[in-house]
Amino acid sequence: MILNQTFSNNKDTQPALKTVVEDKKLSSLAAKLFDRLFFIIIFLEIVSLSLIGYFFFIRQFSSQLASLKNNQIPQRQQVLISLEKQYAQSNLINKLYAQLNPVLLEKTNLMLPSSPNLPDLLVNLDSLVASSGFSLQSINLKITDEKGQSLAELKNIKKDTTGDFIVTNDNNSGAVANPTKPQPSDETVATNLITQSIKDINISLQIKGSGYAGFRQLIYQLEHNLRLLDVLKFDFSPADDVFSITLRSYYL
Repeated sequence: MILNQTFSNNKDTQPALKTVVEDKKLSSLAAKLFDRLFFIIIFLEIVSLSLIGYFFFIRQFSSQLASLKNNQIPQRQQVLISLEKQYAQSNLINKLYAQLNPVLLEKTNLMLPSSPNLPDLLVNLDSLVASSGFSLQSINLKITDEKGQSLAELKNIKKDTTGDFIVTNDNNSGAVANPTKPQPSDETVATNLITQSIKDINISLQIKGSGYAGFRQLIYQLEHNLRLLDVLKFDFSPADDVFSITLRSYYL
């Protein structure tokens, strides 16, 4: 009797156990599904944020970079083309310069030197003045750059007893120096004829003697001198028999 009752109780509990087991399986399956859904949602959020970041930041940066690239490349190409043209022009000048007669080159350097070359200029002026029957009283010089700004100003230059030229004004006294850089090469001089501006030396001469005929001869010699000299103006003081001449010479 007892056995029958126990067996009956077991039959009653079996469905309940199955229900519990099935509930646990469902709970486990739901947990797994929830975990997978959670990771899927996290992954989708990361992808969404990445896309948003791309469109708002990376894409904007890429467009700016592309714009900068498009603007810079043509400018660099233009600079490169300009440098290539200058290089070709420099080579052409050097080839032409090498083909010139050496005597002609020397005359060209004397006509338009690459520096002020003041000692030679003063000797040249003194020789022209003396050959026309005048005596040199004084010379004033003002050296300017290609922009017309003064580089040096020498006043009241005279010859001493030894024949040397000296500056006798209070601010700048002593022998005349040549305010120049080291002499450039012949190729550099040739290139400078094209690429550099010509600079000026303003000259004021005070001479005495000889008279009108000698003065005409002097003006002619100045205008036909090998080194470029332009006569800008001249004055004459009959009381002192002194001529004042304003000239301009040039250098590179």
